[in-house]
Amino acid sequence: EATGYLRAQTNAKLIFEEESAADIIQVYGLKDRENEPAIRRLIAGSKAQGDLLGPGQLLEESHAMISAAAHPAAKTCLVIGLGTGTLLTTLRALLPESQVDCLEGHPGTGRVVEQFFYQRFSEIGKGRIIQDDARHFLRVTEDTYDIILSGPIPPYNDASASFLFTDDFYRLTAERLNTGGIFVQCLSFSTTGGNQRAVIMKTFLKNFPFARMDELQPGWVALTGGRAHLGQTTQQLTATIMGLGPSHAAMLHPVMNEFQFRALASNASTPLHTADRPVLEYLRPATVMAR
Repeated sequence: EATGYLRAQTNAKLIFEEESAADIIQVYGLKDRENEPAIRRLIAGSKAQGDLLGPGQLLEESHAMISAAAHPAAKTCLVIGLGTGTLLTTLRALLPESQVDCLEGHPGTGRVVEQFFYQRFSEIGKGRIIQDDARHFLRVTEDTYDIILSGPIPPYNDASASFLFTDDFYRLTAERLNTGGIFVQCLSFSTTGGNQRAVIMKTFLKNFPFARMDELQPGWVALTGGRAHLGQTTQQLTATIMGLGPSHAAMLHPVMNEFQFRALASNASTPLHTADRPVLEYLRPATVMAR
């Protein structure tokens, strides 16, 4: 399957492109065989925002599932970044009584998602699509949430992506959590080096003193953090997710529990990643090519 997916990427076909003052939005069709449906991938500027019918969809579904399973009584949620809409629509479907808001900075993304990925997605569940960037919204809003999710964006893509892993961002996010609330961030382990991981974990732990790490699929992990002990173990989450999607549960594996995360992150001899000292950008693995 992985080989077929890589082959499909080399045969990608541009099916939509729109340029605006904000950025360029593109939709590509990736097809390995004639008798198979084409994977659709969304690109905004130079960044892949996710795909439909490909591994990116499965990743975002797993991200939503582990978040909903970790806090099934959540009444208010915030998704940072619309992407292809998978993370938002999955969470709204899992928590139909919850208010699930979504932050999206690009003005054209919602229209493209509705046209090529999820028709009438904004009518699924309850909540708002807020056109704003995370830095500004979290600083000025008085809203608080039970769950906040940050989607799968490598921390070195650009300055806006790098900010989502800073001490500043984590502090603002923690301040917007209700009592017992959790923050769940998706992180690519396959494209971050050991020093980068140590910086991210140490910065994360400073703001979320109770944290754990779980593998969502090969190469991708979820960092779950809160200001109080996390209620369920990975094994308990897996049992819950089995009822939602067995294929997703099969890929979920514990990497670090709260004790292991704290022990490793607190002893890391690395500086914090901050907005005015973005050390992650200097530790970027040399093997990762710029998009």
